[in-house]
Amino acid sequence: MLNFGGNDVFAAVKGVDAGVTDPAAFLLSAAQNYAEAVEALNKLGARNILLTGFPVATEGTPLAYSIKAEIALGDELAKLKLAADTRLMRYSYLDFFGRVQANPAAFGLPAPLILPEDKKPLTTCQGAGALPACTGYFSFDGTHPTAAIHQALFNDINSKFGFGLSAVPEPATWAMLLLGFATVGAALRRDRRRLLAR
Repeated sequence: MLNFGGNDVFAAVKGVDAGVTDPAAFLLSAAQNYAEAVEALNKLGARNILLTGFPVATEGTPLAYSIKAEIALGDELAKLKLAADTRLMRYSYLDFFGRVQANPAAFGLPAPLILPEDKKPLTTCQGAGALPACTGYFSFDGTHPTAAIHQALFNDINSKFGFGLSAVPEPATWAMLLLGFATVGAALRRDRRRLLAR
């Protein structure tokens, strides 16, 4: 899974303060780097690659830059020559955020969601003092989605690509994991006793 892009968009928005003199060229370079990462994984033998997009959906310049970066990424990915059996799965945060905002109830979220607004701290969970539950808030701090949004995101990705994953490991998985740790621990202890006996 390649998950990226937020910091690139934030740097482009900050511009010169973040060392970015040409935001369009900077975002194109980021898109090219991500496409190169997909190609590198393909060459290393990865055959199932999940690629998320640029996640910044804040209205105004950040969203505009995310959209530009998404378009550039699509163009760069179209140039790749991946192995025939490579499955490149693309997931758009921007599409997800749009669907969540349009119909929160479809994702098990309360409607309407309180969306973050620039210079209005009460539109974030942290700013409104709604911790720890953050019920009804889209964003924890104006940048990062709340746990409920992350859960909806996980469920959407899981459903879209048919992964069949549970958010928390099944009890049998935990049991197998603990048994494995116990076995390794016992083997290491036995080896140490043998060394001390010599």
